[in-house]
Amino acid sequence: MRSTLRILKGEHLALRGIARVLKMEALVLERGGRVDLDVLKDIVAYVREFPMRFHHPKEERTLFAALSGRSPEADALIVRLTSEHADEGRLVQCLADAVAAYARDGGGNLAGVAKDYARYLEEHIHLEDHQLFAQAEHLLSPAAWDALDATLEQAQQPGQDKAELDRFTRLHLRIMDAALPPFGG
Repeated sequence: MRSTLRILKGEHLALRGIARVLKMEALVLERGGRVDLDVLKDIVAYVREFPMRFHHPKEERTLFAALSGRSPEADALIVRLTSEHADEGRLVQCLADAVAAYARDGGGNLAGVAKDYARYLEEHIHLEDHQLFAQAEHLLSPAAWDALDATLEQAQQPGQDKAELDRFTRLHLRIMDAALPPFGG
C-alpha cells in the first residue's frame, strides 16, 4: 500500500474510533444511563482540532490537489468532500453545544447529536476510503504517487507540529482507554 494511503487510512482509523465511542455514549444515554463527561469533552477537543488543522488540510493539499482535473468524477467527489470538510466545523459546534448542555443540567439532545456526528464521520470516511482512494489508484501515475508519498512522509517527520501531533495521539489514547472496556481478565 502506498504510504499516502497508509497515513490517511491510519488517521481515518483513529477518527472511526471516535465515531464508535460517540455511538456507544449515545446508546448509554438512550438507555437512561449517564455518560463520562470528561470523555465527551476530550472528544470535542480532539475533533475541534485534529481533523481541521491536520487531517483535512493534508488531504486537500496532497491527494485532492493531485486528483483535481483528472476526471469529472474525481472533480465532483473533491467538491463534495471539500464541502463536507468546510461544514464539519458546524457539526462539531453542535456536538460541543450538546455536551455543554448535558454538563449544565443533563439535558439537551446529546444522544441525537452524538449519533449524527458519528454517522457523518463514518459516511465521510467511507466515501474517502472507497471512492476517493479508488479514484486515486486508478488515475494517478507512479510518478504522481511517488511525489505524494514523499510529501506526506516528509510531513510525518519530526518538526514544528510534532508536539501538537503527539498531544492529539495522547488525547486519542486517553479517549479510547476511558471509553472502551478492557479485553480479557
